[in-house]
Amino acid sequence: KSVTEILIEHGLIHRIFSQQSFTYDPIHLNDIQPVLKDGPYFKKGDLFLSLRNLSMVILYRPETNKIIKIIEGAFLNQHDVDILNDKTISIYNNNVLHKYKSRVVLTNNEIIIYHFDTDSFSKQFEDTFKTLKINTVESGLVDFLDNGSAIVEDTYNGRIFYLNKSGEVIWEFNNLSS
Repeated sequence: KSVTEILIEHGLIHRIFSQQSFTYDPIHLNDIQPVLKDGPYFKKGDLFLSLRNLSMVILYRPETNKIIKIIEGAFLNQHDVDILNDKTISIYNNNVLHKYKSRVVLTNNEIIIYHFDTDSFSKQFEDTFKTLKINTVESGLVDFLDNGSAIVEDTYNGRIFYLNKSGEVIWEFNNLSS
């Protein structure tokens, strides 16, 4: 099923066609995270859809063709969405504004944690991202490990970091030539 159909069927046609600078790609679906087990806020078979050019994450239930939740507000041009547990997801916030002919990262990328139980946001590794100047304009991702540590991909800068749960760099891989 197309994302355009889902949005139109749920009365969100204005979200598609209000983005005049993105008429060639008004939605840009850049990540789909399937839900693999039931929880209090989502159930097995649901999908988290990251819609970059709308700065929106949708929790969609294909079984009933319903949008369960629209998550927006704390991020701009986000990328990667991951389920952390049955009450939280992480969102890789590219934090990008589109100018007339360019895109700019406001300060740095961010890892936004959305808490379903409180309908609120928090940030993870905020100081680390600032210090390391993690600022990829597109792409980027974070994969959390069971112990709270994470692998972070700073795509456009050609870097990968392994951070412990406190945000300290354990190792860094740099793929850019000097």
